[in-house]
Amino acid sequence: MTTRKPPLRFVPTLTEVVQSPGVPMGGSAYQSEQLRLALQELAPILEAELRNALQEVVKKQLNAFETQLQSQVDKTVKLTISQFMESFGSRPR
Repeated sequence: MTTRKPPLRFVPTLTEVVQSPGVPMGGSAYQSEQLRLALQELAPILEAELRNALQEVVKKQLNAFETQLQSQVDKTVKLTISQFMESFGSRPR
């Protein structure tokens, strides 16, 4: 009984395997091409992960800012009303 290996995720095209005559693909060029292909595949995944992480950070910052802003607005409204009431009470009628 033989165990089946999962298929390879990346299968090069015939163009990638067979080079034009006179253009040998040395080890360094092959590695560079493999790296380029890997990065090309990784880029959308990395972009999505970074977007999600940044959205979480921004969401937390906005929630903290909203709390501080609401507190400051409350204080300002209360102080303004209090000052108005004091000046209103001291006005001659």
